Amino acid sequence: MSRKKRNSLVYLLTLLSLVSGINFICNFSLAFKTLAVVLTLEKQPIKRENINVGEFQPSPNTGALGRVTRTASTGTRYVPPDRGAPSSTGGGATRGLPCEQDQKIPSLPLTALRPDNSLAGGVGLTLESQPQFLVYMPQTSAESAEFTLQDQQRNNVYQSKFTIKGQPGIISISLPKNSIQLENNKNYTWYTSIICDRNNRTKDVTVVGWIKREVPPTNLANQLQNAAARERPRIYAENSIWHEAIANLAELINQNPNDPTLMNEWKTLLESAKIQGIGEKPFRLTKIELPPNLAVQNR
Repeated sequence: MSRKKRNSLVYLLTLLSLVSGINFICNFSLAFKTLAVVLTLEKQPIKRENINVGEFQPSPNTGALGRVTRTASTGTRYVPPDRGAPSSTGGGATRGLPCEQDQKIPSLPLTALRPDNSLAGGVGLTLESQPQFLVYMPQTSAESAEFTLQDQQRNNVYQSKFTIKGQPGIISISLPKNSIQLENNKNYTWYTSIICDRNNRTKDVTVVGWIKREVPPTNLANQLQNAAARERPRIYAENSIWHEAIANLAELINQNPNDPTLMNEWKTLLESAKIQGIGEKPFRLTKIELPPNLAVQNR
């Protein structure tokens, strides 16, 4: 026993003797019994129920056995595919300058809504033969635009003009039904141009993107089949399927324009693909279904 404990016991025994009015030396028997009781209590283990649980609470960030409890991640975040980019993706512009006549209009520029070049070369994957291509169209005085799709040999697969209203917002471009279809495991390049001057096409403002169609693995196909509509953009994005992720989310927002959760998902998805600024803009979706007009000349 330590000196400190012995001194405490002596003090306790002396106090007991003084309180009872009996001399400590003459009542050795009482002192011995008291000492025995104190030593016995010292050897007994502490019981858990004797601790005031109000003084010992686990951290709200810990779970059983001290494991950190992690909440599910929020937002729809794009995960780029773990692969190299095709050689044709060098130096493509995500954003274009405004038309000369629109330079004083305070608007974001024409922007291809596709992953940044730093994310697997900017290639957007799709599972569909006729995916949607989304661009941000700025406020412009121009009245028409043009969409072009090229194969790996840079041959025009499709090209067609379409009318624009000049208002800023998202344009979703669909290929003509039962006509042009993307083949599996092939890379394509797509362009969207604002025709600033119909008499001088060298003044066009153009942005470019790349797309590749892939066959979905069985587990992903089953997951998508059993998922609710609001879950699919996240599933697509987490599995690197860009075109369906952004197209499905844009359609959900179009159907539920006052849903702040969907708008937060939209902003998160764009920022995860390094598309800046557009997520903060008012959402306006215009759907363009292109006519069956097959191009025969190279761009």
